[in-house]
Amino acid sequence: KEKCQLTDQEYEQRTATRQEEISAVSEALSFLTSDEAHDLFSRTFNFVQIREASTETDRRESAAKVLEAIGHKVASAELVNMATTVRRDAFVKVKKAIDDMIAKLLQDKE
Repeated sequence: KEKCQLTDQEYEQRTATRQEEISAVSEALSFLTSDEAHDLFSRTFNFVQIREASTETDRRESAAKVLEAIGHKVASAELVNMATTVRRDAFVKVKKAIDDMIAKLLQDKE
């Protein structure tokens, strides 16, 4: 008889706890689905970047296209060659090549 009473008490406690949990979850859901929460989320998470705008490969290809187009426009074999280098190599070599070209242009200017 005592065991049954103890089991009944434990059941009542678990039932009460579950009812409180259900009530809390319902309250949370009602807030999260409200217009107020939607506005708050919109203002707060507008800065979150969903995906990377462009990959390094895309940027490299874009830079190569620009260099190649300008190289053809001004008839510069160095720029066209640099476009090829950009496509193949990382920007480290390209930056050095650009710096070298700038230094050479400054020397030619003087």
